[in-house]
Amino acid sequence: MSMGLSKEAILLKSFRKEKLSVPEWGGDVYIRHVSGKQREAVQSQAKKVKDGGPEMAFASELLAMCLCDESGAALFAPDEIPTLEGAMIERLALHCVKVNGLGKQDDIEKN
Repeated sequence: MSMGLSKEAILLKSFRKEKLSVPEWGGDVYIRHVSGKQREAVQSQAKKVKDGGPEMAFASELLAMCLCDESGAALFAPDEIPTLEGAMIERLALHCVKVNGLGKQDDIEKN
């Protein structure tokens, strides 16, 4: 018979991450699954984009939340993301959306 989970055990497993190879950078990064609060912030930013808001603000917030190293530490602050190559930002943002199940892939690729 299995034992019930404690809050601590659940919190330790809550923030999964997935390795992503980035050959352009010569290595791997990790894409972290966002928290419920972060998810709400990303969805709010996505709605602004849909209503004509800046796409870079959405991508910057998303990548700052999701891109991390192996230990889970954030790699970039939101204001650093726009300094990266545009095509790289788009590719990484799409991967973050997919990993986090943040929307229909077809809708996101249209924007």
